[in-house]
Amino acid sequence: MPLLNQSFDLVAPDLRGFGDTEKPDPGPTDQVTAEVLADDLAALLDALGLDRPVGLVSHDVGAYAAQSLARRWPERVAGLFFFNCPYPGIGRRWAEPEHLKEIWYQSFHLLPWAANLVGSSREACRLYIGHFLRHWSGDPHAFDEDVEAWIDNFLKPGNL
Repeated sequence: MPLLNQSFDLVAPDLRGFGDTEKPDPGPTDQVTAEVLADDLAALLDALGLDRPVGLVSHDVGAYAAQSLARRWPERVAGLFFFNCPYPGIGRRWAEPEHLKEIWYQSFHLLPWAANLVGSSREACRLYIGHFLRHWSGDPHAFDEDVEAWIDNFLKPGNL
């Protein structure tokens, strides 16, 4: 974000149920769907007085919300950049073996004991989060100075 902030005005919200926001339910819920999160994003744009189209950069759950916002209010979106999420038309590619090895964590998160395992200790959380930060980064050390902040966020009550 510091590099992008040199050329763009940036807003990085915690989506409902993430980060420091309230947790409506401890598990999967219809209180936090892509459509609900898109409503929240539209309300945020309104609250910020952003009536011009905006660019959205999003990942994972945020990318689902961004797609929903763009489908429902295309006039509010100048462009989308999202990664690590399915999109209309992806077809069978999502389930190909080479792709499944990259999205295994999504199925892992559905296991009733996953959060307890990852949150069992600071070191367990560091190993888990660190894997993704190193594996998906072009530079395996790019997040070294930020990893403790990620761990702090994930270990807050209700975040895992």
